[in-house]
Amino acid sequence: MRAMISRENAAIVVMFVLVSLWSIAFQPQNNVNGYDGMFYLNMAQTMAHGQPVTGPVPWIYRVGTPFLAAIVAPITGDMVAAFKLVNIAASLLTTLLLAVYLRRHVGSMYARLIVMFLYLTMWHAPVRFAYFYPTSVDFWLMAFVLAALLLGDMIREKYADGVGAQRAAPLLVLLSVVIFVGVLFREVVAVFGVAALFIGNPLIFGHNPTYIRRINLSNFANVLPFLAAIAGIFVSHALVVVNQEGYPYTFDGTIYLWLYDKRLMTYLLAWFVAFGPLLALVLYNWRRAVEWLSQRQDVAVFVLAIVVLAWVGGTDTERFLYWAMPIFYVLLGKALEDHGAWLRRSQVLVTVLVATQLLTQRFLLPTPDFNTLTEPQIFPLLTVLGTDTAFEHLQTFYSTLRWQSISFALTVQHVALLAILLLWMSIVAGRWKHANRDEGEGN
Repeated sequence: MRAMISRENAAIVVMFVLVSLWSIAFQPQNNVNGYDGMFYLNMAQTMAHGQPVTGPVPWIYRVGTPFLAAIVAPITGDMVAAFKLVNIAASLLTTLLLAVYLRRHVGSMYARLIVMFLYLTMWHAPVRFAYFYPTSVDFWLMAFVLAALLLGDMIREKYADGVGAQRAAPLLVLLSVVIFVGVLFREVVAVFGVAALFIGNPLIFGHNPTYIRRINLSNFANVLPFLAAIAGIFVSHALVVVNQEGYPYTFDGTIYLWLYDKRLMTYLLAWFVAFGPLLALVLYNWRRAVEWLSQRQDVAVFVLAIVVLAWVGGTDTERFLYWAMPIFYVLLGKALEDHGAWLRRSQVLVTVLVATQLLTQRFLLPTPDFNTLTEPQIFPLLTVLGTDTAFEHLQTFYSTLRWQSISFALTVQHVALLAILLLWMSIVAGRWKHANRDEGEGN
C-alpha cells in the first residue's frame, strides 16, 4: 500500500513539475491590466510602505494574499513577482490537499491520477493560471476550501464513531481558525461557517415523498466555526479604510443585478467551461453523486452556496463554479470507478471523451491576454481558438455580452455533446450489462 501511495505521489509531483515548466516556457504573463488584480497589487504596495490600506469594496477586504506578497516583496525585489511566488506556493499546497482529499473518497489510484491530471492541466485551475495572472487572490482561497473540506471530513468521522463533540473539539477549533484566517483572504470562506452547522447531518429526512422529518441540533459546538466566520468578516472590515469613489458597489445591489441580468445560456455554458465534457460522466452517475452528498450535508450546503453564488456573485461565473472543483473531481473519480469496466471496453467513446475534454481544457494552449478585443477569425470548437483570441473570449459573460454568436455556438456545441455522450454511455453500459448477464447465465 505504501509503495502504491509513493508511486502515486511521485506521479503527481512529476505532473506538477511538467505543467509548471510548460507554463514558464509558453505562458505569457499578464501585466496586471485586467480587472481586480490591480486592486490587490495596490493594496500590497500600500502595506509594504506601512500606510493604511484603502480602496473600494469588496476587493479591499481581501487582505491575506496582498499581505503575504508585501512580506515576500523584499526577497523578490518586485511586487508582481512576490504575488507570483506566493500564489505558486498556494497552487502547490492546493495540489497536495486535493491529492489527500481524493485519497479519502476515491478508492482507485488510476481514477485519482486521471482526476489529478485534469486538475493540473485545466487552463483556469491554480497551477496554470498562477503563471498567467499572478495577482489573483483565488489561489489561496482554493487551499482554504480544501483544508475546510478535509477538517469537515475528520469531524464528521468523529461524530460517526460516537465519540461526540468533546473528542471533535480540537478539530472544530482548528476548522474555526482555518475559516477565520481564510475569510481574510476571501470572504467566501465564510460559507464554511454556515456549512459547519450541518456537520453530523442534522437534517433527518422522511421518504415518499421526501421531506424534513426533524432537525437534530445536538452538536452545539458546530456553532464555533460560524462565529469564527463572523469574526473574520468583522476583522477584515476593521483592518482597512473603504474608499468607494468611482466604484458604486453594494452587496445586495450586486445580487439584484445578476439575478436579473445573468442569462441562462451564460450560466449553462459556464458549467462546461468550468469542468468540461466529463461533466456528462458525473451526470450519468447522478445517483451515486446524490447518495454521496446526502451523507455529507455540510458539503451539500457548500455546493449549493457555490451554485447560487455563481449566478449572483459577478461576471466570472465559471470561476465561481470552479471553487467547488474538489467535489466535482471526487464525483468524477467515483464515476470512473463505478463505470471503468465498460468504459475500458469502448475505446471510441473514451477517445471522444479524452479529446473533447482536453480541447475544452485548452491542453497545451496558452491562455490569451486581456483587452485584445478583436473578433476571432476561427469558428469556436468547444473553446475559442485562434492567435487573435482574447481572454474575454473565454469568459462566458463577456463572450455573451459582446460576441453572442460565439457564446451561442459554444453553448449549442456543449449541450449537443452532452446529450450525445449521455445517450452513448447509456447504450454502451446497457450492452455491457446484458453481455455480462448472458455470460453469467451461460456459465
